[in-house]
Amino acid sequence: MQLWGKAVWDTVQESPESERRVTLSVVESAAADFQVEKSRHLADTVATLESAGVFPAAREVAAAFRGRKRLGNEDFREAVGRALGDDAASAIGNSADALEHLGFVWGTKGVPAWEPGIPSLMDYILKHTAAPAEGA
Repeated sequence: MQLWGKAVWDTVQESPESERRVTLSVVESAAADFQVEKSRHLADTVATLESAGVFPAAREVAAAFRGRKRLGNEDFREAVGRALGDDAASAIGNSADALEHLGFVWGTKGVPAWEPGIPSLMDYILKHTAAPAEGA
C-alpha cells in the first residue's frame, strides 16, 4: 500500500498544482513505477534475509504459507526446522525470532499463530528464487 501511495503521489505531483487529483489515468500511469519499486523492495528484503542467514528458513515458511493465511506455531516451527536440517530447539527458536524481528512474519495477538509480514513476498520468494538442490 505504501508503494502504491508513493507511486500515485509522485505521478500526481507531475501535474500542474491546479490539476492535482487522483484519477483513473493517474493510477494507471503510476502502475509501472509501482511494479518497479515493488520488485526492488522484494529483492532488497530477500537480500536482508540472506545476509541475516535466515533465507532458507524464510523459503520453507513461504512454502508452508502457500494457500494459507496463518500458520500455527507447530507448522511454523516445523518449516523453520526443515530449513535448518537440525531439530535443535535453540537453533529453530533463534531463526524463528529473527524472521519475526525482520518483519517476515507477525505473531497474531492472543492466537498461537503467525501471519506473513508481506504476503506478496511469500509468492516472490517461491517464484523468483531457486529452491535448494535435493540433498544440498
